[in-house]
Amino acid sequence: MKTIVLVTGLGLLGAAAAYGCSTPVESTPASDAGTDATASDAKADTSSSQGDAGTDGGGKEGGKKDGGKTSCDPDLNGFTDIVYRSPDVRANACLQTQMAAMIDACFMSATSSKTACGAWQNDNANANCNACMIGNVTNAKWAPYVFPAQTGGPGGGYNYAGCLELRGVATSCASSWSVADYCTDYACDPCLQDIKSDTSPEGGTITTEESKMYDDCRSKTTDKDGGLCAAKWAPANDCLLTATADGGKVLVPEFNWCFRKDIDSTSATAVRTRLIEFFGQWCGPATTTDAGATDSGTATDSGTVDAGGG
Repeated sequence: MKTIVLVTGLGLLGAAAAYGCSTPVESTPASDAGTDATASDAKADTSSSQGDAGTDGGGKEGGKKDGGKTSCDPDLNGFTDIVYRSPDVRANACLQTQMAAMIDACFMSATSSKTACGAWQNDNANANCNACMIGNVTNAKWAPYVFPAQTGGPGGGYNYAGCLELRGVATSCASSWSVADYCTDYACDPCLQDIKSDTSPEGGTITTEESKMYDDCRSKTTDKDGGLCAAKWAPANDCLLTATADGGKVLVPEFNWCFRKDIDSTSATAVRTRLIEFFGQWCGPATTTDAGATDSGTATDSGTVDAGGG
């Protein structure tokens, strides 16, 4: 059984910390849909696979200030494309109360803890539900939250690509987003690992400057003029953007739903309810309702159990 362990959540800043063996970090999509919206906007997090806090990813050296990096560039040395795998749907594997309890124990920053998350996972009554909610990127199909192929490496986090497919987006489109996002994750993972190794000991806080540095690295990979992953993002943008009457482009509703761009992301209650719905697509009954916690006032989920494709 995969045991979720406390890690620093980098979404970078907007996400939450998490309890997972590697970490995608709950990603609160960056900008809202607009004239120049792109499908890459959604994951300035990360969601991106993060590894355990303190792991030295051995990324490129950049200028340092007070022991921390101040800049970094994307690097695709050794990169190979990830192969997208469709959602591993196990309807009714979880009761709504089980999903809510797991999200509270492992993902919501106001209520989660290593102890609480471990207790939920180690309860035999939750075995089938746990097996549905969390999986490995090497599995034949992907769970809603997926661990990466290697500790500290890219490829883990919330399975946003699977969510897109389950919401009705074509499998080929979901695959395009997964491939593009993994490219960006891979290219900036050394930057992420260096940030954590240099300035963020386990349990430490990612600063605004560090978050911006990581976001800048991700932006460099998507730049149409020479971005290392730009060619991979092109088909994802083509299928996830729709034209508006004024000639602009906006992200499709399915994308906004999966990335919680259609709710108040500052409301812990709204985020918690959406997470129950997100996991419920794979593991729950057909209709998902909130199972009861009060709004803690913070929207970040502490989630970090990594997922492929997002």
